[in-house]
Amino acid sequence: MAHKAFPMESSSKIFDEYYIDEDVGFALPNPLEELPYPYDAWISIAKNLPVLIENGELRAEVEKLPVLSINDLQGHKSQRLAHLVLGCITMAYVWNRGDGDVRKVLPSNIAIPYCKLSEKLGLPPILVYADCVLANWRKKDPHGWKGNPLLPEGLLYEGVWDTPKKFAGGSAAQSSIFQCFDVLLGIEQSAGEASAAEFLQEMRTYMPPAHQNFLRSLESGPSVREFVRSKGDASLQKTYNECVEAMVLLRSYHLQVVTDYIVTPARQQSKKNQKSEEPSKRENKGTGGTDIMNFLRNVRSTTVKALMVED
Repeated sequence: MAHKAFPMESSSKIFDEYYIDEDVGFALPNPLEELPYPYDAWISIAKNLPVLIENGELRAEVEKLPVLSINDLQGHKSQRLAHLVLGCITMAYVWNRGDGDVRKVLPSNIAIPYCKLSEKLGLPPILVYADCVLANWRKKDPHGWKGNPLLPEGLLYEGVWDTPKKFAGGSAAQSSIFQCFDVLLGIEQSAGEASAAEFLQEMRTYMPPAHQNFLRSLESGPSVREFVRSKGDASLQKTYNECVEAMVLLRSYHLQVVTDYIVTPARQQSKKNQKSEEPSKRENKGTGGTDIMNFLRNVRSTTVKALMVED
């Protein structure tokens, strides 16, 4: 049974158990940027991915790597950086220039340490939101795949599994903070949006286990929504609705960003290719493999329904 998080717990205790920081929230505080020998070989490739891809040298460089044990990767931050780096290398190795030359087998010299490290962290062996966002940032001023038709069977992790595995790509649905707000405000997907609810639940498995435990602990605690409703206080209800309205605005903005950076570019590319491969379906695929526009509209609609109406 997951430990329940209470407001009076010390910030250090919450971080130790859930990896949630009082300053940066679910993001990993001050992520590392370097790994010691021999893991620096991974860092070297990751830092030079654009050049290696452009020169057609990436796959050869990856295949030269030895199979490294993860036993000397000490500390949570080192392990998170290694998971980020191996995730980036994996994506680059599989997709390369993105011109259809896709590798369906991940070499054992990457697959074995990557999968062992993933198991240790409780994360899937794929580049997830916890890698490319939560553990992939630094202060500007230090002082102050699942829906892609090119891999229909998934990716084979050589030396780990005998059959290909399918994982969802990095998605904002894997953001711990978004689902945290939903839990706190009591925004629940209804039966009418079952697919959205199921997808969001699945995306939790791509979060660090400590974050999953934190969300479960919040769900098992008192309901803010029911507390506000039970008080019958107009001022309290107004404040609650302002929080929900902020989530509605955020999700409307998210829809616009997805339209600008996923749907519209995909539509333009389909026109350039002049192929009849059901472009409308491909245009609407999100990075996590969902029918992105319908999914986001459903989630926003559910958020709107959470607004309280005065009796």
